[in-house]
Amino acid sequence: METRTLYPGITLHAEKDTRFKTEYLSVNFICSGSLFDRPHASILSAVLGRGTLNHPTQADLDKVLADLYDASLYTKGYCLGETFIQPFSLSCHKERFIPGETGLRRRARKLLFEMILEPLTEKDGFLSRYVEDEKKNKMDQLSAEKNNKPSYALSRCFSLLCRGEPYDYPASRLRKELPSVSAHSLLEFYRKMLCRAPIEIFYFGEEDLDSLCSDLMNHLSPLFTPKLPLVSDVISFPKPQVCREEERLVANQSTLCLGFKTCVRMGMPGFYALFLLKEIFCDSPVSLLFTNLREKESLCYYCQGSLLSRKGVYLLEFGIDGKDAEKAEKETLAQLEALKTGNFDEEFLFLCKKSLCDGFAEFYDNPAAIEGWYLRQVLAGSALSPKDVSKKIFNMHKKDVQRVANTLILDSVFLLYGTKNSKEEKAL
Repeated sequence: METRTLYPGITLHAEKDTRFKTEYLSVNFICSGSLFDRPHASILSAVLGRGTLNHPTQADLDKVLADLYDASLYTKGYCLGETFIQPFSLSCHKERFIPGETGLRRRARKLLFEMILEPLTEKDGFLSRYVEDEKKNKMDQLSAEKNNKPSYALSRCFSLLCRGEPYDYPASRLRKELPSVSAHSLLEFYRKMLCRAPIEIFYFGEEDLDSLCSDLMNHLSPLFTPKLPLVSDVISFPKPQVCREEERLVANQSTLCLGFKTCVRMGMPGFYALFLLKEIFCDSPVSLLFTNLREKESLCYYCQGSLLSRKGVYLLEFGIDGKDAEKAEKETLAQLEALKTGNFDEEFLFLCKKSLCDGFAEFYDNPAAIEGWYLRQVLAGSALSPKDVSKKIFNMHKKDVQRVANTLILDSVFLLYGTKNSKEEKAL
């Protein structure tokens, strides 16, 4: 992948690709530190996606996308740790696959940058009706957070792990602050983002790189303004003692979450050994937790792991019978001890390496997946490809896994105890 700076704080990452019938262009605004205002960011994408100055309704946008041979435009924002990403991603067919078509790329890009630079506004704010609609939709979503029990438990445990840090932003706080967002304040937030947020652009297609740079610079010239530096996530250190919380809700099964902290974060030596540890410990079909907790001991219905790579936080989630919570935690820590002491064989290590690297190879089948990979690399100050990381992993030994396993410290435990009726519901 070739990288070019279009303007200080605006970077293009382009890869010549002839495998796909579509080309992919994505413009990502990176909001960290004071630029990341969660109440405004929580509804910005939805409001932007409702319409533009020249295409003021969803029906208008759908029609023009259909006229562009079913092109797609994606604007849903998301968080990577304590950083908010607002993407504008366009996928459209390459002109050489459409006989007689010569202006598709130009028209598609015009729509993309119209979405960015000419949102639908009235007076000095976004269209108030759209803003109020999306505030209501978000409030409904927040009010229903407990409907997805595993997701709710995961959120609660992450909150315990990162208590007092910017990442700890519970739904209750967002429900309280969201009503203060107005059409005017949302537009002010967006304008500040356009002017001050660093921009990372990804392109996968066949256009000449010089021509692409020239075209992008013409479109982006209104945004050639001083950009703020990226702010790193707050480093999450272990608590003096394990923090434990339990809540009871009506559910068919309970959810146990174990949160660990490590000094290893993305961009640091040993980080990809942590990737391999995840595969060995929980993620692969032959992992220690799957084969022992689920298959041998029948202590869980499922197990899966989540890693906040920018904060050094690793969380395990189990679907269990509530009465087995203590046993499941004890067995999990016993399996972690096996990793720390190297109590696993080389054949098992090889199978996990292969499983992990096979997954990396699949990134190349999807431009959006490749973009996600490299965007995380950029934010960590790295530029390793999936192939580079696969080589690193295949060269690792047991001692590398042991070393990173010994950095994991149990920090927080959250149990969502499933009950049979609402009378048993309570927080402990």
